[in-house]
Amino acid sequence: MKKILTLLIVLATVVYGAVVPSTFYETSRALGMGGAYTAVADDFSMLMYNPGNLSKNQALHICIVKLEIETNQKTFDLASWLVDNSSKLSGNIKSWTAADINRLINAGIYLNTGTNFSVTGINTPFGNFGVGAFAKATANVAMQEDILDIKAKMSATVDVTVPISYGTSLSFLPFVNDFAGMLGGGKFGVGATAKIIQRYTATETKSILSLSNFDPQDIIKKLANPQTGMGFDVAVNYNLPVIASTFSLVGRDLFTTIGSDTVNSNWVFGFALQPNLIPGLPLTIALDVNDVFGNTTFMKKFCVGAEVDFIGIAIVRGGFYQGWSSFGVKVLGLIEYSNYGVERGLFAGNVEERFHRIAFTIGL
Repeated sequence: MKKILTLLIVLATVVYGAVVPSTFYETSRALGMGGAYTAVADDFSMLMYNPGNLSKNQALHICIVKLEIETNQKTFDLASWLVDNSSKLSGNIKSWTAADINRLINAGIYLNTGTNFSVTGINTPFGNFGVGAFAKATANVAMQEDILDIKAKMSATVDVTVPISYGTSLSFLPFVNDFAGMLGGGKFGVGATAKIIQRYTATETKSILSLSNFDPQDIIKKLANPQTGMGFDVAVNYNLPVIASTFSLVGRDLFTTIGSDTVNSNWVFGFALQPNLIPGLPLTIALDVNDVFGNTTFMKKFCVGAEVDFIGIAIVRGGFYQGWSSFGVKVLGLIEYSNYGVERGLFAGNVEERFHRIAFTIGL
């Protein structure tokens, strides 16, 4: 049992970096708002979500460290089963009940850790810049049934991404101003991000009855050879102060490759409304439409969310992410919690996987 716990700790902490098939880095704030965040991003997250927001970001912001830790509901359920049935892991599988076998077959372990350092709002006569270093690690253990055995497929992925972003307002172009005047007198801004990527991956399959003899160093050795990649994001924003709104169109992972693999691009439309309905209680309402030009099923494209700031003491968030509810809260500007569901089926509202994420932020 100690070896199993050691394996989980290694996958969650020693394997430390960044992860996911694409290079996209989701934040706890966005997930608490149901993923509707593209037009909202106004801190370090704009480097990944929307570099176009640098065109209106005039304040220097330094994120010294943001640590995020995430797991899913299946992990909690399996942990409870292991506590109650740890003695069975060293016994004969024939002694297991059908309920035990079904529990393991449908079980899984998921751990996700991430951190970043970033600086945004670097103002120059030529526009605004931002730069950061994002690291995220994900470990998965999935169970699969075999003849007279149950096997655990273990995988770990680590991504380290360095984004360099630029954004500027297009108000210096007369014809752009004329066009903006016809749309209500707002301002256009553009932005772009160039990303350098290092990805480490490893997989291992073991019988669950032999996990007690598993050496976590096997996974670590396979992570020693990274794949190098690079990619680009572009963004166009339209800020309309008269209705306190921002409209965004962002192309993520354009021409992005990691080793010999190509990452699928994703065009996202975002809208944010930030009305001053109650003085002292800032409100944000947002909508995202993902994969605008892709073939994702219609309802899975949509995310909606909202955020209310209670005088800086607490921020409460909520939304719907691919048909599933989400909730988030931030206390005293330091600690965040997000609870959200992700659709794993073909259609929104079909098959849910629920996640829990906590985050800690230190910044200037």
